[in-house]
Amino acid sequence: MLKKRIISVVEYLFFLGIGILLLWLSVRKLDLTAVWNDILEARYSWLFLALFFALVSHIFRALRWNLLINTLGYKTRLSSTFFAVMFGYLANTAVPRMGELARCGLLSKKEKIPFNALFGTVISERIFDLIVLAALIFFVVIFQLDLLGDFLNRNFGPLLQSMFSYRYSILILVLIVLATLGSIMYLVWAYREKIKKLKFYEPVRKFLDGLWTGIKTIKKMKQKSLFLF
Repeated sequence: MLKKRIISVVEYLFFLGIGILLLWLSVRKLDLTAVWNDILEARYSWLFLALFFALVSHIFRALRWNLLINTLGYKTRLSSTFFAVMFGYLANTAVPRMGELARCGLLSKKEKIPFNALFGTVISERIFDLIVLAALIFFVVIFQLDLLGDFLNRNFGPLLQSMFSYRYSILILVLIVLATLGSIMYLVWAYREKIKKLKFYEPVRKFLDGLWTGIKTIKKMKQKSLFLF
């Protein structure tokens, strides 16, 4: 019992230390005096309103993640998921795009859920977000086509002309990339039996299987309407 308590304390201090480190990395280049002056001069009514809506959005994001995790067969508390999401935001301030890995790692440690499955659910989230973003961009382009054309001509006209003049170089580059990817895929398929005998094959296969299981959660999820909300 004492050993478990010591381990729990060490884990708590470890993650607390990581949090303090990330916080320091995120503010080390800020002028704290200027920040404090801005805080004193801020209109707190708008600040609290913004904080309220930000908090609500983060809670809904945690709920949405819970829907995907529940599809995996795990029951997670909202508080744990919410804390992991907020920890991910903190990690992003120190190392951009590290937040997704950080929140999956933290929740995996706390709730005993495979990391690869959790990361698969995050990929599902991002795929869904990308589809929504693409749909919004499509409608904006349709309804603001003239405005978009003027913007592109003013800001990217010379660049587009330059790219067009080097179209053959770009085409060759694309063909080289496609040929390289095709060659890699062919070699993997041709030597698949030998690859299966390698020591790292089974761990990699299990990791990818778990990742794919997490990605498929968005398809198997029962409460899709709530997820969309």
